[in-house]
Amino acid sequence: MAMEIARASTPLVARNLGELMAQGFTISPPLLFETELSPLREVVDGMQLNSKTRGGVRNLLRSSRVLARAVEEGPIAKFARSLAGAGARATKLTLFNKSRQANWTIRWHQDAMIAVA
Repeated sequence: MAMEIARASTPLVARNLGELMAQGFTISPPLLFETELSPLREVVDGMQLNSKTRGGVRNLLRSSRVLARAVEEGPIAKFARSLAGAGARATKLTLFNKSRQANWTIRWHQDAMIAVA
């Protein structure tokens, strides 16, 4: 399995939590090994995002079990739960591959906010 959160030191998680509280975001340490990224890349490569008019794919939690599992069950989920609590879960999974030719307007409610229950 990838870098477990247990492998990340407690000060590292505390630093990320401090950044999250102060800035509203944090940058995670590397969470996946290359061997874990390869199957995810294969799925993404199959989405034909090199189209000049396609800037991304939404609703991947529903449409890609491989990608959904990666964020719901693996090290990414563990890292999120270490910051937000045991009940934290993915609410959206969107892949962006934007270019000048494949771009769309992001309104205030699109992809900039998440659902919180």
